[in-house]
Amino acid sequence: MTYKIVIDDRAIDDIEMAMNYYQTISRKTMLGFYRDLQKKLQDLSISPYHQIRYNMVRCLPLIKYPFMIHFMIDEPNKQVLIIAILNTYQNPDSSYPI
Repeated sequence: MTYKIVIDDRAIDDIEMAMNYYQTISRKTMLGFYRDLQKKLQDLSISPYHQIRYNMVRCLPLIKYPFMIHFMIDEPNKQVLIIAILNTYQNPDSSYPI
């Protein structure tokens, strides 16, 4: 059974911020991030039952990029709600924490 992926507006902002940052490095890097994210979202639509980290929120890291997908499962509606795509690497000297 597959689950519908629903992405919250705040998570969309997270994705756009990351893509804008990676675009400053190179288009190839930005597209790599996007492909990595799409692969993980596809995986979640098939198998969303990952470890609960806090307040019923589950997390799944990307493969090549320092980001983690934070999501909740709406079992009755067969949906995965993506609530954030957060950076796992923090650089205090940077305006964007990568």
